[in-house]
Amino acid sequence: MSDLLAQAIIAALGAFIVAALGYITATLQANTRTLEAAATARTVDQAAAVVGGRRTEDRSPGGGGGGRAAPLYDQLRDPLPDGGLPAGRYNECGEECCAMVIHQQHGVEVSADALRAQLGGPGRAPITDGPDLVKILGHNNVAAGIHGWTAAEAPAHITASCAAGRSVIVLGRWLSPTVLHWVLVTTADGGGIGYNDPWGGVRGAATWELFGQRYGGQLVTVTRAPDA
Repeated sequence: MSDLLAQAIIAALGAFIVAALGYITATLQANTRTLEAAATARTVDQAAAVVGGRRTEDRSPGGGGGGRAAPLYDQLRDPLPDGGLPAGRYNECGEECCAMVIHQQHGVEVSADALRAQLGGPGRAPITDGPDLVKILGHNNVAAGIHGWTAAEAPAHITASCAAGRSVIVLGRWLSPTVLHWVLVTTADGGGIGYNDPWGGVRGAATWELFGQRYGGQLVTVTRAPDA
């Protein structure tokens, strides 16, 4: 290979890497701006669901199978050990859902930002996909699987999991038509779902029709019941 060809290849690779990093950065910034706007739109009543500006425990049932209920955590007010708030908190919905599952499964509290770091160190970006959440849960002794069931297939699986006391993390457009967001479904029946929304730490509900409209095509199921 000639020196000129090698230099051209290196230059092309460098340009590709710069372009890819620019795209990732722009996407993260766009998502953050949209989510910040959604945060501003939250009502006073919803904000009041957060006790003392921090995370709260949700005493509602976690599913028909009994066992420990999933807590209700707020990704916007999940503090670091020094009391500050993570810079990536606007995009840590997946990690916060995992934190709720880990507490439901083992009775152990862990911050969303610590879970983010488990994926790739302190500098790892907070946006997560289904395999990332399965990896986080596996690191914390929670066996889970990622599924791409259709909106028609998902209700039966979600209902069965909740009936067994196993919450389900579901991707969807729960906050905005343009931004995908993870929530933790804790109850399900013939009428629809009830879920813990980490965006503000509030409870939400949706009929199956609305679920079908908002569903993002991925969900994460836990494969064992919570510890006693």
